[in-house]
Amino acid sequence: MALLNGLKHEYQPGTLDVVLQLQAVYVAVGVLFNFASILGKFTPRSVLTGIFGMAVHGLIVAIGFEADKKLYYGAVMGLFIPNIAYYGISYHFNNRAKNDLAGYAGSWSWSLAIIINVVGVCLAIGGVWISFGLRPSFLFVIYPMLLIKFYVMSATATSAGQVSDCCWNVYEVPTSQRWRFKAQYIKMPDGKELACDMYLPTKPGKYPTMLHFTRYNRNFGLNTSLMNPVKSMSADGISFNMRSVKYAERFVPSGYAWVTVDVRGTGASGGSRPVDFSPQEVKDYQTVLQWVLEQDFCNGKIGSCGISYDGMAGIYLAASKHPAVKAIAPVCFPYDIYEDMCAPGGLACGGAIEDYAAFVKALESGDMTKVKGMVPDNMYNLMAHNLTGVMPIKGEEGKIDEVLKDHASNWDMTSLYEKCSGKDTVIATVGGKGMTGADFGPSAVMADLKANKQLAVYTIGAWYDAGAVGGAFKFHQELKEAGLKSKLTVGPWSHGCRKNCSPFAFDENPKFDLYAELVRFFDFHLKGATDTLIEEEPDMHFWTIGAEHWRSGYNWPLMDVSTERMFFGNKGKLVNFQAGSSKLPLPPGVTADEWLPDYEAGTGRVSRWNYVQHIAMQVVSYSDRASRGPQCLVYASLPLEKDLVISGSPVVDLRMEMDATDAGIFVYLEEEVSDEVVRYVTEGQLRASHRKRPSTYLTSDVKPMPVVKDGPSKDKVEHLTVKMQPVSYYFRAGSRIRVSLAAADVDNFLWHDADQCLTHFGLFPDQNLPKRATKWWVHRGQTAPSVLELPVEGDAPTFVGDVTVAGPERPVSLDKKPALPKGMSWRSQKIKGRRWSSSAPMAAVEEYKGSEEYKTLLAKQDAAE
Repeated sequence: MALLNGLKHEYQPGTLDVVLQLQAVYVAVGVLFNFASILGKFTPRSVLTGIFGMAVHGLIVAIGFEADKKLYYGAVMGLFIPNIAYYGISYHFNNRAKNDLAGYAGSWSWSLAIIINVVGVCLAIGGVWISFGLRPSFLFVIYPMLLIKFYVMSATATSAGQVSDCCWNVYEVPTSQRWRFKAQYIKMPDGKELACDMYLPTKPGKYPTMLHFTRYNRNFGLNTSLMNPVKSMSADGISFNMRSVKYAERFVPSGYAWVTVDVRGTGASGGSRPVDFSPQEVKDYQTVLQWVLEQDFCNGKIGSCGISYDGMAGIYLAASKHPAVKAIAPVCFPYDIYEDMCAPGGLACGGAIEDYAAFVKALESGDMTKVKGMVPDNMYNLMAHNLTGVMPIKGEEGKIDEVLKDHASNWDMTSLYEKCSGKDTVIATVGGKGMTGADFGPSAVMADLKANKQLAVYTIGAWYDAGAVGGAFKFHQELKEAGLKSKLTVGPWSHGCRKNCSPFAFDENPKFDLYAELVRFFDFHLKGATDTLIEEEPDMHFWTIGAEHWRSGYNWPLMDVSTERMFFGNKGKLVNFQAGSSKLPLPPGVTADEWLPDYEAGTGRVSRWNYVQHIAMQVVSYSDRASRGPQCLVYASLPLEKDLVISGSPVVDLRMEMDATDAGIFVYLEEEVSDEVVRYVTEGQLRASHRKRPSTYLTSDVKPMPVVKDGPSKDKVEHLTVKMQPVSYYFRAGSRIRVSLAAADVDNFLWHDADQCLTHFGLFPDQNLPKRATKWWVHRGQTAPSVLELPVEGDAPTFVGDVTVAGPERPVSLDKKPALPKGMSWRSQKIKGRRWSSSAPMAAVEEYKGSEEYKTLLAKQDAAE
């Protein structure tokens, strides 16, 4: 006290009155602005962060006060209340209606929030100074506290630009839950009824209508207990909507009607599911479409969008070529359900056919307790204790028991796919017809979709979304080459754009406003809006991980990408290869690394392959790659001399042998920063018996590996090509490019015991198969090199201390180009020797690669190696 008393000096009451009045105005403006910005709703996070800020200021004000109570509370109010306004605003604009790039670039809302806070801090300091007559030396106490306050401000409000995945386009879209709500059953021709929710603008009229089919429950019933924490987030106090409301609160105030329907055999809809996208389910889409077109709120223009299954349903709707369906926007979906989701590389994915299948079974049964063990405890508690399962149609509650009885006969995705030995295996029989893995999903209806020339499509994908990201590029490119208006965006997200999974991300919560971007697209195609800039911008946007910014283009693969080759070398090295020297940088003859496979290798449950973890809002993480190195056969380059960007699908061409007839081969591309820091870049996998090139994954093309007991040999070397998932990644100078081979991913894939896989699938039953491969021989000599092919942008990589003698160019040139359709031409590139790339459609290139002429060239090249 003596110290504080010594710091005081006399103050003038008149000045104090003015300061307190200014503080009162500041408090009023802050509170009013906060309520205007977030519609009077404080989120839990805004309150908690506000309380933290209040505590910091409270510490400033409360240090040693011996003053009149009136002055004390005046200063406290001037410091405390504005924090709630600031944090509420920052949370609102970061996570609800705005993207932070718009705010950072000069949004009046964001700017006003910052101005209010800064002015308030100045007034608060003045209030303390004058109220308690403190001399300047007291600022040594106040200043550190203010630094803490501004640190919290900066941590809460994500900065823009290079650390945020906010959209490149600023498009203002209102957010509101003011609508007219209707719910009813729609009767199908076979007598079954589908549950339908309608979110309509408050003003009656005819509007473009968004038709959304879902298998994940259009709405959930809510436990109405007073202790239910979810109740405060419910629009009506009796239901909780995880999906439709997020769309409706952006589309409806933008002048759309939003219609959500539980597809057959799910939610509150009747019927059963013999398989996903059964012929009967697809017919239901047309019945519902016709019903919607007859309603008084629909103006005859239909759009459809949705995440995952919901997006694929929109693709089926558009494949009908109905003239009312003008545009669709599927988000994070598998283009080929077999290859992208259930069996990538021919290996059964447990994240899809076990975890995901069990999750949707729980939804279909209406028993939320069945998700225990599949989702984090906090999500299980939310679903099992706070939700009551299917939300019935009001007045039709008595139908739920009959509906759930129908659901009990739905197909068992897990057991059927576990028995699936190839893409042509029959996994379900519908109407007397066998359906294989190739018979359902977007790839099965592409011919019809491409024939719908009036259709506009916006595909949104995610780098960390299972194998769906590769399908997103293929889907977009095929539609574009067919003449449709196709647009693509791929960001650093998990499935559904739920989390930003870049290891360089500032915040795991995406700043990309998915719903505003969807409204922008449909505003142009359904309403003819002229301010969307849809036509002016490139067809494709993608996020480069590591560089942490958006980039754009028109074709994938990118035209300025060259394929750079690195060879597996001695002592776990990746050896750089450059054109123009006398020999390959590899030992002559037969040379191979003998490796003992580790069947306990994995990548963790929160990987790109486990959809349920994505739905549970978990961030895809491969942060333990350094510690998993001993479970893998690792090859690494010398340190990079300069930064390197790759964009495309890396490929590993393996020449290998093993002492078994089959194996699961998992390949990871990584950036090795140090012994302790290894960053995941992308991955690919292949079941060795599916090694036919190009891959078909058909049982008729399954070929057992020759069994080698004492390797390596000359005559039993097999060529296996593992194509990795596409990625755009920025390697930093000084880091190493690293490839890791593994024999299993126990956390995400089934049947790693390759020969158990064969006997389980009923293949080669007469062979006396070994239990599993106990040895691999990975070849790395001139006779049979193993190679990493990188899609490099710009100059080829160079390495610190690289003294490797480079090899010659391949003796067979690929300069010869196929004839192209009229109006299309080839573009030559001279990058590291002779190469060719094309401005022609991908289909023309693939057709040439499948020709006998091209195969002959490849055979000659392989012989030359």
